[in-house]
Amino acid sequence: MPGGAAWMALAATALALVWPSGTARADGAVMVVGNVSPHDREVIIDTVRIEGTALSLRFGSSAFSPDAADAAAACLRDKAPWSCVAPAIRGKDQLVIVEVDSDRSAGAPMTIVTAHLLSAGAETDSFSSRNCAMCNEDALKRAVSELSRDLLQRAAVRGGRTRLTVRSRPAGAQITLDGAPVDPAGPIATYPGKHTIVLQLPGYAPAATDVVAADRQITEVTITLVRLRAPAAERRRSSLMPSLAISVGCAAIAAGIVLIAINETPDPHGPQPRDYYSTATTGTLTLAAGALAAGAGLYFLLRPRASSTAIVAPTPGGAAIGWAGRF
Repeated sequence: MPGGAAWMALAATALALVWPSGTARADGAVMVVGNVSPHDREVIIDTVRIEGTALSLRFGSSAFSPDAADAAAACLRDKAPWSCVAPAIRGKDQLVIVEVDSDRSAGAPMTIVTAHLLSAGAETDSFSSRNCAMCNEDALKRAVSELSRDLLQRAAVRGGRTRLTVRSRPAGAQITLDGAPVDPAGPIATYPGKHTIVLQLPGYAPAATDVVAADRQITEVTITLVRLRAPAAERRRSSLMPSLAISVGCAAIAAGIVLIAINETPDPHGPQPRDYYSTATTGTLTLAAGALAAGAGLYFLLRPRASSTAIVAPTPGGAAIGWAGRF
């Protein structure tokens, strides 16, 4: 029926308008400004995309005209650069502008690569530069990779959507994340990817572990520190008192035996000597005290040392790494 076909066509059109597209919009866009070849332009764009992928970011493949790139670069000098760029770009989350300039003032040609990062809602320009001497394709890739990685990682940290929670047992350890000290009081804002965590606490062995922070999640890490063994000199001092107690105890035992052996008990029905040795009680007490001292010294000398084991275990809702021990 013609009427039914019309309704079906209308329904299909409405469904196409409201149904989400199979391809999500990109997180950002890349523009290249400067006198660069089309090949180098593609190298720069691909390098930024690779660094973005490592941080769970996607940069679109839309090609911008040189005029559009120049207009966006001019906005970097504006007081509100994000509001200055074209509306089509403001539909993205981030804009990376890579400027490539040549400097021949020093004689040998020098390429200067500057990367700018504009983020949605932030009217500030984050940028960083690298000199690229004898800038072939590999050198250009390295420069762009370092610049874009640094800018995108710092932007991810500012965004705070990826975080780490680090706990030490016992509490109070100093924590460094990728070589920088951090405050362990709460979740630590970072960027997605691999990180190295180091914990230090006086009296305990330093502990280091690698953890992968997941995008838009809080990854929990718990590390139980292992108590350090005493230095050799301290161990010798710690064994001195038990050894001394054993020696004194053995001497007291020997003295007690001698005192008991030389004890004299006069015959109550015979003549009473004027002087005699009544040492049984003293010998018994000395023997008991010596046995107690020697036993205590032997216990402290032979008591077992601390032991520890390492474990790795998952926790609900995210990844977790832990170290555990018995002391």
